[in-house]
Order: sequence, then C-alpha cells, then structure tokens
Amino acid sequence: MKRFLSLKTLVWLAGIAFGFMIVSSFINGFEDFKMGFYRGAGSPIGNNRLTDTVKPNNAVGDDYKFQIAPDVYFLKLAPKKSIFNFPDSIENIKTKSKTSTRYYRMKAALPASTLLPSRVRMYSGISVFLSLLITVAYIFLIINLFLLLSSLQSEAVFEMDNIKQLRMIGIALVLIFILMSVANYLYFLANKILFEFEHYNILYDKADTIHLFLGVVILIVAEIINRGLKLKQENELTI
Repeated sequence: MKRFLSLKTLVWLAGIAFGFMIVSSFINGFEDFKMGFYRGAGSPIGNNRLTDTVKPNNAVGDDYKFQIAPDVYFLKLAPKKSIFNFPDSIENIKTKSKTSTRYYRMKAALPASTLLPSRVRMYSGISVFLSLLITVAYIFLIINLFLLLSSLQSEAVFEMDNIKQLRMIGIALVLIFILMSVANYLYFLANKILFEFEHYNILYDKADTIHLFLGVVILIVAEIINRGLKLKQENELTI
C-alpha cells in the first residue's frame, strides 16, 4: 500500500510547524520584549507618571538626563466573591455606556524608584537566572531537533543517534516545564508581597503542561524505537 506522506514530507512539515510556533510565540510576546528592552536600556517613552527621570552623578546640564521605564509585573487574578462578580467597568464607545468587566490577567506597573522588599529582589534575581536556563534549554532543544530532522530526511529511523536526540528533546521539554513552574511560583510569591486588591485574589499562574506532556510522549517514543533497534540487531545476529 502506498504511503500517504513520505517520511521526508513529514520531516519538512514538522520543521515548518516548529518554525511557525517559534514565530507565533515571538509575535505574541513582542510587547513584553519591548518593555524589557526599554526597562534595561533606559526608555525614550516620553512623559509618564510611572517613568523616573535619572541623571548620572557626573553629568552636566539636563541633556544627560534619561528615563527609566517602570517595573512591570504579570498577575493572574480571580474575583473574591463569585465567578459572576464583575467589580470593574470600562467605557463602551458603541453604546456610550459603562460595561461591567473583571480582570483575569493584569500587567501592573510600579515606578522604577519603588523600594522593593529584599525578598522580592531575591525572587526576581532567581527568576532571571531561571529564565536564562530556560533559554539555554530551548536552544539545546532546537539544536537536537534540527539534528534529528536532518537525520530523518535520509529515512534512517532505527539509529542510536536518533534515539539519543529524541531523549535529549524529551528531557529538555520536561526540564523547561519544571523551570517554568519554579519561576512562575517565585513570581507569584513576589506578587503576593507587592499587591493586594479589594475584589481580586492573586493566583499562581501554572506553567503550560504541554511541555511536560510532549516531553513524556517523546521519551516513550524514544524507548519504543530503542527496543525496536535492539530487536533489529538481535534478528541480524540470528540470520
């Protein structure tokens, strides 16, 4: 029976799908990336009540002044009273009336001059380190995925190198899930210290379980291929 799609075609489709996923993630997080860039480099964002104007100690005149963007915190919220509680409102231009609303996710900004508690600074420092580890894990994952797809183009499936790369990809995905879970928990602890709202509870924002699920599935596939390779080698020895 003729195959519907060849292995090479599936490899190309997998590469395109992965590339699309990376591009989509970058587009969705581009605003947050810009905020982080401005926060780290000094922001030319104009007058803003949350923007601090800073002048270096050795500067002369006002030309050396620059602005530092506010610290932005990402919060996941839930109403305190009930699921049908809508404590906020926003202007609906179409009906020219107030529409009841509630927040599920929020970006809260604090001026850069805000004195943060020592625990918040500690949590933030650890979270930044975890974010670097997550980035390294993603790079490691991409490299191994590229090597695996390159190997599969030759339609050589039952190879030890493929098994090793599958295992590395699975381990990287599980590790990313663990690191994200810890980082999100630290952000949650920091948010609980910095914020308290009258109508909302601050929730722990769980990491996406798709990383854990895919990681475990890929590790299972790697073990299945490994056993298939062993059976193949045993059959070759008995012939």
